[in-house]
Amino acid sequence: MKQPQTHYICSELVDVQGVMFCKTWVAYDSTSWLDKLAITKQEMAIIGGSIIGVFAIILAFTLVAKAVKEL
Repeated sequence: MKQPQTHYICSELVDVQGVMFCKTWVAYDSTSWLDKLAITKQEMAIIGGSIIGVFAIILAFTLVAKAVKEL
């Protein structure tokens, strides 16, 4: 996983003759949203297996419904 990147953002703006300047800068640590959503291979296999299982049930139900309709 990547280390958080430090960014600086302005926490206090001042108006000097109609021009905005930053009076106080603060550090902001962030990680990308993709890194926060990262999953392991094991979790990927579990999720993928569940999705395939649900798809198989829907497909089976559709085939049974079609067979019953043709009777």
